[in-house]
Amino acid sequence: MTDMQISLQERKRATQLIRRLTPSAPLYKKYEKAATDFIADFKRAKRDIPANMIEVYSLKMVRSELFKRDYLVAFVSEGWFGQVASHCNAIASPSLSLLDLSSPPLIVIPGKSVPRSRGFSSIVEHEFVHVNQGISGRFPNLNACELKEDVLFEELMNVTQAEFEANFIQLVRDQTLTPDNELGVGLEKWCLIRGYTQGLELTLLRMTTEDFPVAQEKKFLKRLRDDLAEAFASRGLNKEVGQNFADDIEQMSKIAMLNLNQCRPDITRYKNFGTLFKWLFRKEIEEQDRGGPS
Repeated sequence: MTDMQISLQERKRATQLIRRLTPSAPLYKKYEKAATDFIADFKRAKRDIPANMIEVYSLKMVRSELFKRDYLVAFVSEGWFGQVASHCNAIASPSLSLLDLSSPPLIVIPGKSVPRSRGFSSIVEHEFVHVNQGISGRFPNLNACELKEDVLFEELMNVTQAEFEANFIQLVRDQTLTPDNELGVGLEKWCLIRGYTQGLELTLLRMTTEDFPVAQEKKFLKRLRDDLAEAFASRGLNKEVGQNFADDIEQMSKIAMLNLNQCRPDITRYKNFGTLFKWLFRKEIEEQDRGGPS
């Protein structure tokens, strides 16, 4: 096995992304004030609350090695973090509500300090990318956006782009996380795969657990097949990769549904999930009913 080699062109692209994602001085100053005010307000508000009733250990401004700026970080109990993001090491959020206070964009980390390992530092820098996206008003809103086809399509693309940027920057800096070269997938495509599949899973999760008709779900998947490549191109993402994803929409949707079923065992109680699952796997189910492939 051989590690993926990062090219000079990829390093330049990462540098350009970092430059573009770094907030302007006035915008960062506004963020910094909102963050420090939030820390002060939280300290005052929690004085009257018993310590064992507060899941947040502390709020701090933490330096980003990548962006050379300080960003708001909430250190929280492992129990609380496990309830909201059990499969993550850290998460970024556009806002956190605490004691009737709402924060500016921040990172949430379980524990009382940032672990010192290089691997965790890489994860934190990945999340700082998302904080900067939030500061500039580009934080994806797929979990809470309006449940309409056009809105869901736009937010899926927002997730794809946001995660592509964060993963690309992270993997150029920390090559221990890059896929093995023998997989035959370049860095750009790998980062697009990670971003798009995350967005697709979140979209299917919302559609199948909320009041979104199955007929509209099928129409949405057709929309991805028809429009995804152009949507990639309009955002400066690789159009050819977008077309590959569009051509493979049924298989990628099957994988996303299987992942959701594994990560969310309760999801099978939603009728829409079961209906879409059976429709996507209709050929496999028919073969099984016949006693297997001929």
